[in-house]
Amino acid sequence: MRFIEPENLIPRRTSISNIFFDTFLKDAEGDFVKVYLYAYYLCKEKLAMSTEEFNSSLHMSHERVSEAVDYWVNTGLMEVKDGDLIIHDADSLTIQNIVGNKVQSPVDPELRLVEANRDPEIREMFRQVDFIVRRQLVPEEKKTVLSWVMDYHMSPDMVLHAISYTFEEKKACNLNYAGAMIRNWYDKGYTTLDEVIDNSDLEGATEEMVRKALNLKVSQMTPAVSETIASWKVKLGFSDDIIALACAQTINIREPNIKYVDAVLKAWHDGGVKDLDDARKMIEKKPTAVYNKNSKMDDYYISNKRQTDDYSEDELKALLGIKGGL
Repeated sequence: MRFIEPENLIPRRTSISNIFFDTFLKDAEGDFVKVYLYAYYLCKEKLAMSTEEFNSSLHMSHERVSEAVDYWVNTGLMEVKDGDLIIHDADSLTIQNIVGNKVQSPVDPELRLVEANRDPEIREMFRQVDFIVRRQLVPEEKKTVLSWVMDYHMSPDMVLHAISYTFEEKKACNLNYAGAMIRNWYDKGYTTLDEVIDNSDLEGATEEMVRKALNLKVSQMTPAVSETIASWKVKLGFSDDIIALACAQTINIREPNIKYVDAVLKAWHDGGVKDLDDARKMIEKKPTAVYNKNSKMDDYYISNKRQTDDYSEDELKALLGIKGGL
């Protein structure tokens, strides 16, 4: 038995993905679009053609066609291999990027978001994020969250953990806070959720210790503050004991703050402090000047000199409006 297709009076069609129109068409020059569409048509029809015939068919110069091919190669929709021109449609490129984790140049955030939403794991991540923040993310927020997965190589589980900790534990209700955590994990080389969980208690304990030492509110523990505290351990290499000692140096200032502690620790780091004993010696060390705005070493020293020490007894009496002896 044979299977025979009857004569089809309807001309054959070549379909183009909507992603091509939504993402690629608007930025491409007219001649470039012309080259892609004709090459795509020849590809679908399985037709072969020499370079000269291709250029002649489009009434375009060889140089202009070469410019168009280079443009589409940069977008990932074309590929030159062994003298052949491989044509990708936008849909196949999307699947290739997701499966192969291949980043195209230039990266279009809109395209990347469209591509990612085709992945069931990414869709489920966004669904759970919406539940955690109690609302639907706007597109710009989705692009930000997706960048944590793509740019920092974080798994969806790690992203969800960061957002859940931010909104449910810290009550920060700010995606930027979660972003700071992600960047901190990336800097420390964490690649799995297990690594994050194994080390998160220590990180949280350090932040909480600093918060209580400086009498800060939870709302004051912003992403910038978290990054600063993390830098004390990651960049400066200080232990919690040294950080606690630095926090204790704020006892003589009116409003203890992170900036002050940061200046103390940076001064200790510049001074060669390696352990707790070195830090104590640095505290005992007397500065050569009460305050020098250009010296980190003097930023945290407090002078015992009172503002009224330079006044005579008569001047103090006149200042206070006192008659007779003090």
